[in-house]
Amino acid sequence: MRALSAMAFAALVVVLLFVSGCNEPQIVACENDSDCALGLNLDKCCSCVEAFHLSEFSSNPNLAKYEAGKDYNYYRPLIKANCGNQECKMCQSLEQAKAVCENKKCTAKFPQEECSMLELKIREEMEKLNHCEKAGNCAAKYPGCPFGCQMPINKAEDTLAIEQKMKEYNAQCEQCLYDCADLPKDFNCLQGKCVPAGTCRGYEGGTMSQEEMQSCTCPEGQTKMRCLASAYCATQSMKECKSSEDCPEGERCISSDGTNWHCTGQQCGCYYPDPKDPEMQICAD
Repeated sequence: MRALSAMAFAALVVVLLFVSGCNEPQIVACENDSDCALGLNLDKCCSCVEAFHLSEFSSNPNLAKYEAGKDYNYYRPLIKANCGNQECKMCQSLEQAKAVCENKKCTAKFPQEECSMLELKIREEMEKLNHCEKAGNCAAKYPGCPFGCQMPINKAEDTLAIEQKMKEYNAQCEQCLYDCADLPKDFNCLQGKCVPAGTCRGYEGGTMSQEEMQSCTCPEGQTKMRCLASAYCATQSMKECKSSEDCPEGERCISSDGTNWHCTGQQCGCYYPDPKDPEMQICAD
């Protein structure tokens, strides 16, 4: 009797698995963006807006088209008993979100703010790949917009992971194009970073002569700073500040008149170096 019951139970499990497999949602292929729309699966725990093929809204009664300004929390309780009382997180912002057809699949594009965060993370990862001890360590990749025409890296680094993230960005966010001018082929190792040959040194790499400064280019985002007899490259955000802790890395909070304080990489000339002591002025070359 026990053996029979076990067999019956096993048969029931097989049937349930078969039925549940048949009920798995099938992805409907799209041809163009007009085949797709944003929607919400009201039968899915903690669901947020996704992209669906238009035909799915008529075939699945649990799908609702997304309408801007409509409060869907009424349909999607923050706590659902059939989800084990799971608390649902708030969905991402839908500003500028849209449904598009990519590779025959309806896909929801991220809002611009989400894309900006993703772009920032990718740029941070790009920076980690750029390190060197000598010029022979350096090579270049060509990621394209918005990550730059050229990405200097250490040739020993594996770039597959970051290339995959760039593909994900391009699949989810607005794509852009720009023309790239003649790109440098030779690189130097400057202050532990791969830079195009002919790049000027920053202040940390030592000041240069005025003549040397004329024949080189500052790294991207830096400005040529000229002193009386020397020169160097540094960032200059000009951000208002109350102390150097308010400034980006490599900059400090100074003033030219003792009252208006700003962030800069300036290291020479006459200025007030300390907001806590606005009477102290120094001059340096």
